[in-house]
Amino acid sequence: MAPAPGHDYFSELPLEILQGTASYLGSWDKLKLRTVFPKTKVDMMVATLGELLTTVYVSPTKTSLEHFENITKSPFFAQHIRKLVYIPRAMVQKSQIDDLDECRWICPEFSRTEVRAAYEQFNHQLAEHKAHCSAKSCQINDLVLNILQKGLERLKGLKVGVLTNYIHGEGLNATALWYCSDYVKQRHNLGLHVLLATGAVRRIFIYADYVPFQLFAIFEAIRLAKLNLRNLELGNNLCGGRKIGLDYQGSLMQDMNASPGALTYVLPKLRKLTVSCSDKWATREQSSSRFWKYMACHTNGIQDLTLYLDQFSYALITTGQEVFEKFMRHGNYPSLQKLRIQRKNTSPCMLDRNLLVEFLRRHYDSLQHISFAGVIIAEHSESTIDGEPWYSEETVCDTFQGFVKWVPAFVIELQSFEMKVHRQDKYKLYHGRWLQGHTLDTLAEEMGLSPSSTNEWDFGQAVRKMLKSA
Repeated sequence: MAPAPGHDYFSELPLEILQGTASYLGSWDKLKLRTVFPKTKVDMMVATLGELLTTVYVSPTKTSLEHFENITKSPFFAQHIRKLVYIPRAMVQKSQIDDLDECRWICPEFSRTEVRAAYEQFNHQLAEHKAHCSAKSCQINDLVLNILQKGLERLKGLKVGVLTNYIHGEGLNATALWYCSDYVKQRHNLGLHVLLATGAVRRIFIYADYVPFQLFAIFEAIRLAKLNLRNLELGNNLCGGRKIGLDYQGSLMQDMNASPGALTYVLPKLRKLTVSCSDKWATREQSSSRFWKYMACHTNGIQDLTLYLDQFSYALITTGQEVFEKFMRHGNYPSLQKLRIQRKNTSPCMLDRNLLVEFLRRHYDSLQHISFAGVIIAEHSESTIDGEPWYSEETVCDTFQGFVKWVPAFVIELQSFEMKVHRQDKYKLYHGRWLQGHTLDTLAEEMGLSPSSTNEWDFGQAVRKMLKSA
């Protein structure tokens, strides 16, 4: 049926239906939808396309930089982009594969057709994602910097900057090679394109490596573009990232020294900082420690701090522990209003009570919202067994309960407090030692708590009760 004059039945559908329809389309087909909407319904079109239109990805590779340059030159895209995700990775060939016969020698059990297809895909990916400049140099490449700077100058509506290892969602210039495993599964379930490597491809790909480089080029570009970035994310929420650069020859501090003024320009201007430890940024502990201390000490203007401690061990030195320790010990944020510390509920981590209390005391007059999830508060034990801290269930529960009772007395401007722990049979304290789930259940019931519909204990209920009765 032809539409009545002035009516467009498609764009008049409810937004939920439009978004649901668009979710089954690939990125290229979804972008074509923008031609269906009339100019008077730009907001509806932007809401339908979602992250595909508002997020742009870029890596310091030749193809990615060329695409980024073309995207930012388009007034339409530049107007609507709100988030830039920088993936400082490239693909390099570790050893030469000269011809198809050599590939057949590598994969003797596969047919000639399979090996040829794998070899072509390998060369295609290598050409598309190869390093734009030497991956061994810590110096920022001028051409990479120039393209990033000019692109940022065109993105007038940019709100969020992200530095991460893998692609976790939709966006312009997103390449399938960098999809994280969770996003691959999500797209596969929707029947969308994913880069599923065959056995032959995986075999040949061991002759290539993914290396981190030009890490701080994005910060230098922000400085040169004179961009006042307020929201920065390091890593991406709780998605499953992977280590970056096991064979990386440089260090975070060497990269920082290559652009000394970049971080000192960007960090003080931030108002919101999110750190996700599912993405590991360095393999050298000393370098990582100095980097996170620098981040904690120079982001003094933030009002919102979120730490996702996905890689965390109370007994071992991990990125999660480094991040928590450095921000709690060295962070001093006069305007901090929101604090979130979270980990996947399936494996809660223990946070050092003394460090956390010290941090909260420094911010007692500004904090208004606190949210903990997947964490248990414990006092660091000096006693050890086989080099690991020793805890008892009673000590952990007493410390946990004492912390909950302490919070209302010191955080005077508190408007909300959440402390959620997912119910499970047992919680690991350290190797071979567990906190039984029924012990925590008993503690929660003694404090008058009820489990939520998501099978969680929210110990923040006890804090809110104390605040009301105060």
